[in-house]
Amino acid sequence: MEDVLKDFLFNEFGLESVTSQERLFSSRLLRSIDAMRLIFFIQKQFDIQLTNSKLRLADIDTVELMMNLITDKQGKHKNV
Repeated sequence: MEDVLKDFLFNEFGLESVTSQERLFSSRLLRSIDAMRLIFFIQKQFDIQLTNSKLRLADIDTVELMMNLITDKQGKHKNV
């Protein structure tokens, strides 16, 4: 999961050597408009829905946070 996310960040946004805890939005490596592409990719790649109005940039600010969000959504999807 981590490698898939990092590969996407490199291929789509040119971010090399991103660590799992590196801040992407709050450090302005990515802009808020980039979040739309990232969210669309995550939904498609991991077969989850991120349409919750409570989703914030802070929830996807690092690869680690993205992985936590994906794991949480996948767990809820299986329990439904």
